[in-house]
Amino acid sequence: MCVPVIVSAELSLNLEHRPANANLSIMIQQLPASTNVSGPDLTLARTLDLRALTAIPDIHDRLVVAEAVARGLPLITQGQLITASGPVNVVW
Repeated sequence: MCVPVIVSAELSLNLEHRPANANLSIMIQQLPASTNVSGPDLTLARTLDLRALTAIPDIHDRLVVAEAVARGLPLITQGQLITASGPVNVVW
């Protein structure tokens, strides 16, 4: 499983602003040590990929999609704009 840095940042922000399930907080803290989860760094190459994703207005969503496309991975999302944009296979 690949968890882009923007996803872990958004999860952390959500935990900061909302009362959250303690299990979710623990899970996020354990991500870096997990052997079956990769957390790729945000790179210049990935940010340049954003130029091809203009059908997705939100910059954070573009970052997630760009990472999935670059790795050839499906994306788990309910985001209708992401699903309709087409460059990534969406699961859900």
